[in-house]
Amino acid sequence: MNGVDAKARVSLPAVFRQVIELRLSKEEIVEGRQRSVMIGKHDRLKCLQAFDSTHVAVIKQTTRERARIKAEAEGLFANDVYDDMISRVLGRMHDVSYDGSGRMVLPATLKGKVEIGDDAVFVGSGDVFRIWSPGNFRTEYADDPDLVDDMEQALSARKGGRG
Repeated sequence: MNGVDAKARVSLPAVFRQVIELRLSKEEIVEGRQRSVMIGKHDRLKCLQAFDSTHVAVIKQTTRERARIKAEAEGLFANDVYDDMISRVLGRMHDVSYDGSGRMVLPATLKGKVEIGDDAVFVGSGDVFRIWSPGNFRTEYADDPDLVDDMEQALSARKGGRG
């Protein structure tokens, strides 16, 4: 749980930064791309989804396989299907840089689409992480009261017991 200021700045949790830095240390990454994440609206959930540049290769490979299957089923050219699919996936993403302390600015259009206000809930999800508004998190995980309670406690602790 992290606060979002009036300029839409939020800190990427340290544990997420550590994972990103570890992944990047194993890859040949273009200078200047070390401190950035790709962020976009999740295609089904009312949250943002983010990943580091090493995950783009995974997305491309997965999309290429899906395009091949779709092309075969529909009698289309696989490259045409792939071009359309990858544009829909990566074309919606924003490359967001963060500083040494993890501070980054959430794009206003994305922030509004998922109703992020003064607080952002960061949740790891395998190779990606998600950024939720507390309200959307409560709604999505209403069937898991322990998880919602953990989020509520983190929110209350962040606000000094006032939340």
